[in-house]
Amino acid sequence: MPFVEEGLELGEPVMVAMIDEHSSWLRDALGSQADEVRFVDMRVLGRNPATIIPGWQHFLDAEGADSRPTRGIGEPIWAGRRSEEVLECQLHEALLNVAVDPKVPFWLICPYDVGHLDAAVIEEAHRSHPAIIETNSYQGSPRYRGRAHVDEMLAAPLDRPPGRPVQIPFSARNLSRLVSFVKLEGHVAGLSPEQAADLASATHRLASSEGRRAAPFASGAMARPSSATSSTTHSSMTRSPGGARRTRTIRMDSGRPISCATWSSCAPHPTGPSFGSTPGGGPSRG
Repeated sequence: MPFVEEGLELGEPVMVAMIDEHSSWLRDALGSQADEVRFVDMRVLGRNPATIIPGWQHFLDAEGADSRPTRGIGEPIWAGRRSEEVLECQLHEALLNVAVDPKVPFWLICPYDVGHLDAAVIEEAHRSHPAIIETNSYQGSPRYRGRAHVDEMLAAPLDRPPGRPVQIPFSARNLSRLVSFVKLEGHVAGLSPEQAADLASATHRLASSEGRRAAPFASGAMARPSSATSSTTHSSMTRSPGGARRTRTIRMDSGRPISCATWSSCAPHPTGPSFGSTPGGGPSRG
């Protein structure tokens, strides 16, 4: 609350991306000042975690011209998120440290509901945020890993989905067969017609891209309740380092105060704590 009020007093643009149940508290507390804040429903923006960083970048492009200081509150993880979604959101949190230029004066708070989130989620937040706020205390996070943590997360293998995938061979000449196949499997997995069509379209684009390499392919579909996974696999063993198989995967997924917040800053803020270095003395990003 003071974080937002201070920003408004200084004439700084503020964007709040939280689930409605939580942002409503802030709206009520701000009263008429709430009209000066850009509120975004994180259930919509963050339905696909990969769209969260572009959402923040759009805000910065629109409101942060000429190095104008900006502030934000982002809640990508909340109780009830599926484990796959949480994993992608954790990658988003770590990527924020490198996605925005450190010279951009963007001050971001990421609240975590410690009363309802697993301890492992809170532990991971300490690794992806250089500074932590708990109640009235502010301290640097000794577990913050920065860019090294991002590299580790990107290199980690994906968990194998449960069940046995159904596969269909295809080539550049019969991509229409692939589209029909993915739509049908998506429908069987419980996706809406729109979701199944989106999944088929994305798979078609990946398959078309790989198809230009003039080699045979296989596509697999993995059905799960409320979700489906599709992958296109290049059958040639000579196009990636070390002769490894090239694989691309697409996934389509269908009343208390927050007691802990992790703070991140893309640059030292002129009116707030300077997050210019981590406890170890290295550069810090949030």
